Amino acid sequence: MESLERMRQKQVQDAERRETESSSKLKQQRQMYDTIRADRNVVSKQLVQSHDEIAELRRKFKIMSRQVEQLKEDVASKDRSLVAVHFDNKAALKRLDDKSREADGLREGLSKSDAHCKQLAKVVEELNSSIRKLDEESAEQKRKAGDLVTERDVLGAQLIRRNDELALQQQKLEI
Repeated sequence: MESLERMRQKQVQDAERRETESSSKLKQQRQMYDTIRADRNVVSKQLVQSHDEIAELRRKFKIMSRQVEQLKEDVASKDRSLVAVHFDNKAALKRLDDKSREADGLREGLSKSDAHCKQLAKVVEELNSSIRKLDEESAEQKRKAGDLVTERDVLGAQLIRRNDELALQQQKLEI
């Protein structure tokens, strides 16, 4: 009788130990999930910031384009003025040269802005890829947590059945 009681206590202790292990594993999974979710939120914020930067660069690009167009119009009007007023040829050439250098500088800045926009687009693409990977990992973690809960429930049901069988055996022994 005592050995049955000891066996029963040992089984209960084993079941409690397994339940404790399962709950600690579940806590770890939850912590991992929270960490991944926090990382995803950080990456999402970075993505939004990148989108904002891209929008700002596009706005600056439009402004620079307008400035280039304005400069082109300025150069053309100055050329017409020079012809109409017959300014000194050297002064007209110097101004034209200055405006051309300025336009080249703006074009150079424009090309650098284009390169930066392309670089930011690559960063956004990488961030989107990271978000997708994190979402997949999150789904896998949820699936694993569901599997652990199912396994715990099955073990609990087995423990109850065994306890019922043990009680039945004890009743038989008493009879």
